[in-house]
Formats: sequence, structure tokens, C-alpha cells
Amino acid sequence: KTLKINLNNPIVIFTLHSIPIEEQKFHVNIKNCLKALKKIAKNNINIIITNPNSDRGGDKILNKIKRIKKFKNIKFFNSLGRYYYHGIFSLVKKKKIPVVCVGNSSSGIKETAIFGCPVVNIGKRQNGRLRSDNIIDVDYNYLKIYKSVMKCIYDKNFKKKCLKSKNVYGGGDTAKKIVNFLENLKLKREKILIKKFI
Repeated sequence: KTLKINLNNPIVIFTLHSIPIEEQKFHVNIKNCLKALKKIAKNNINIIITNPNSDRGGDKILNKIKRIKKFKNIKFFNSLGRYYYHGIFSLVKKKKIPVVCVGNSSSGIKETAIFGCPVVNIGKRQNGRLRSDNIIDVDYNYLKIYKSVMKCIYDKNFKKKCLKSKNVYGGGDTAKKIVNFLENLKLKREKILIKKFI
């Protein structure tokens, strides 16, 4: 109700941050992303667009986003905040509503697997990070972005794979595991108190 979103339709959360070394390609890249989003919106899919971060070039992305043709099912937010952001991801398991995280935010890589939420990761910003099984990597080709989002929403086998996906970054209990490890670590006092020279 707060976000005024129709929960009878799938939801796409889109966030695209700038990559300063790709500044010359900003206009083409964002144009292809927005072209894909418009095509997705025509399928009665809710689209939530959140602002890019403040890295150099973010203002150019924001200007392009603000000029997108108005669709009743495309909504813009500066930020959803953790409560609503994670709340939308939780709809995948709680309400069986298809939700897809799209863009190049690290949250797509690090947080979504916990919720069984599929991700379409665009471009190279997250290169080198470990990935769970819920992620599809694509370049800035609007048709690839569109087809990947449709797969995340309608491909039953991929959706099942995402629901079973384990988060390679843990399940939110890392602090407990560290404390437990340290409490049960057997160390001889004299070995750790005597200074060693290597």
C-alpha cells in the first residue's frame, strides 16, 4: 500500500550505478537498459526504479531515468530503504510473487539469494564477486536484458533453482559463527603470549 504497487503482477527492482571508466558509454548503456524496461513494462510488470549512487556519472544516469516516458506501472524512488527493499524480495517466498532484481548493484549479488530472488546482473561492475545460482549475467544489450528478465519471471525451472540457491555470502549469522569459533578455539596460553620472530 505504501509503495502503491499492484501485487497481482510481477515486480522488477532496477538500480544502475555508474562505472566511471565506462563514462563514454553511459548514454548507450542506460538507453539500452531503459529500452528493455519499457518493453518489460508493456507486459503488465511492475517496475521500481531506484536512484544510482553518487559516483561520477550517476547524475547522467539519473537525468536519463527522469526523462523516461511515464508508464502507470513504472515507479521512481530515491531509495527504498532496507525495510521495503528486503520486504519486496521476501514476497518471492512469502506470497509466491515473481520479483526480479535488475541492474548492477552489489545487493543483487550479495543479498538476493537469501530470498530466492532471481537477478539479472548487467555489465562488469560486479565482476570478480562470488555468485550464487540465482544470477544471470548479461551485457548492455536491451534484448538480452529483456529476455533474461522474462526468464526470471516465467521459467519455472530457473525459479525453482533460485529458491534452492544458497547465499555464498552466508545467511546473516556470521557474527554468531565467529563468536562460536573463537569460544571453542583451543589455544595454549604460552604459545600465543610469547612473541615470535620470523
